[in-house]
Amino acid sequence: MTYTIERVELLRAAIAVLPDKTEIREYLRGLYLNFETGEVVSTDGHRLLIAPLFDPQDGPRAPQILGFVGKNPTIPKSADRVLLDTDAGTFTVYRKSEVLAVHSYRVIVGQYPDYSRVVSSYNPRGAAVSDFGINPQYLADVQKALGVYGVKISPRVNADSIVKVEFGKDYLDLSYYIMPMRT
Repeated sequence: MTYTIERVELLRAAIAVLPDKTEIREYLRGLYLNFETGEVVSTDGHRLLIAPLFDPQDGPRAPQILGFVGKNPTIPKSADRVLLDTDAGTFTVYRKSEVLAVHSYRVIVGQYPDYSRVVSSYNPRGAAVSDFGINPQYLADVQKALGVYGVKISPRVNADSIVKVEFGKDYLDLSYYIMPMRT
């Protein structure tokens, strides 16, 4: 089956969150695709990104964890769409009708972390805190992928709670959470 991803910057951001190949937990090195909701999820254990990437398809299909063969791909800013072919195991990157790159992946067998627990732990009505620390590279990676440089950071409840980052009106459907650094 093939899926067309037109919001390429969201895929680029999801890939930016993936850990490098030295991560021993193989299931974290892949993108989690939820075909029922059309979402992609990526995490490195310290940050979590959830983005709508494609239209949910008719009929249920089991989620998959897609691990890239070789290093994590770089998707050029000039790309305007990506074709995900689940039968061939490829991501084909396009600019208009020109193929810019073809990346291979394999399905990783394993249990992806229950990311809904992380999302449900964020309480937008909790008391805001001002004394917290986050790794600035976690912001920079996703900002660069999206091409956005202004963010809204919303820490709630206490300094150990998860931090939600918002990237502006063009990305209201993007959910990005960061665990604060231990001080």
